Amino acid sequence: MSSGRDHWPELAAVYRDVGPPLRPCDDDLAIIRRLLLPAAKGSPTNHVRMDNISPRPLRVLIMGATEEYSRLPWPAGSRVMAVDHNPDALRSMWPGPPETTIVCDWRQIDLPDAAVDVVLCDGGLGLVDAPRGLSAVAREVSRILVQGGLFAARLFVPPPVGKRESVDTIRAAFLDGSIADVNRLKMRLWFALQEDPYEGVALSKVWDAVASWDVDADRAARSLGWPGRWRRTLEPYRGSGARYCLPPTDEVTSIISAAAPLLTLERTIEPPYEMGTQCPTVVMRRIVRRDEAE
Repeated sequence: MSSGRDHWPELAAVYRDVGPPLRPCDDDLAIIRRLLLPAAKGSPTNHVRMDNISPRPLRVLIMGATEEYSRLPWPAGSRVMAVDHNPDALRSMWPGPPETTIVCDWRQIDLPDAAVDVVLCDGGLGLVDAPRGLSAVAREVSRILVQGGLFAARLFVPPPVGKRESVDTIRAAFLDGSIADVNRLKMRLWFALQEDPYEGVALSKVWDAVASWDVDADRAARSLGWPGRWRRTLEPYRGSGARYCLPPTDEVTSIISAAAPLLTLERTIEPPYEMGTQCPTVVMRRIVRRDEAE
């Protein structure tokens, strides 16, 4: 699905300049904290709450190198690991020691069965093709989770069909100052340029769209108070062969459930910030099979 230049090394180099909603903010982290309290206090085999004891250590796998997740208040003794196919991303973005990183494809995670209690993914499911790649990831998550284990993934999903924007509408919003920052600009262009969620959006098209605007974008950005480095996080898109596949939430959860029937949807949580409806967190539980419980 990809051709042209690989943008991942460049994106890892400028990751510090990326902000919400492309990275999780306090509202997103609050969702995970609320989810993890019962995960930390419950038994992974029978979901029993044990509120009269201290939280037990957790084995946590983060898909990607999401620094914000690594710094959550994990129970004492927890082991938090990151997995990504890109060693550059892990070296430059992951704050933990090298021995807590795993370099491999999410579709073939180098861990044994039932190895972790919690799997977290921030925006990463859009990086794999759907439905085939997403199905493979779902099967791996189901395999490495313990019985009762938690899978929480923040998604990037397009607005409903009747509320889709055009590139011209986004250009006008940029010029009239109603787009807060380059992170929201990029996300809105993803959705506007994606014609089919299974074909995805080529990131090079996002760069091309902004470059084609008959305006001085840097001057316009300065007038909006955007940082002078705003274009740095857009630069890796130029000529990139990467695509993001961004299906609606119900299609993502349907693909996961079909590929990994032991992963059941518990709820979907939308954060309260601007564009929060495009950044829901889906919460899934790895259920206990009868033959596993015996």
